[in-house]
Amino acid sequence: MTALSLNLLLAFSVVLTGIGVWKLVQSIRLISHLRSNTMKRKLLALAALAALSTGANAALSTEVTGAITGAGTDAAAAVGLMIVVAVSIWALRKVARLFGN
Repeated sequence: MTALSLNLLLAFSVVLTGIGVWKLVQSIRLISHLRSNTMKRKLLALAALAALSTGANAALSTEVTGAITGAGTDAAAAVGLMIVVAVSIWALRKVARLFGN
């Protein structure tokens, strides 16, 4: 792959991450005029990868963030309680075996 094609791929991936669907359609039309089928496939694969790898960065309010943190704390407490119950049952069974039941 030449340096020009690598630069084209890099520029295309950078541009694609910040554009909408209409711009994506226009970019695909631009790609369809390329002569090499392998170059078309590589550019489209890179475009799909760039579009799928961009994450959603939504700003959450402090109440939502606090609720998520609180839910995590509650879940950790629930798991800890389940472990305590399981160990208690295991210990009671061991004691019952010692007394022959």
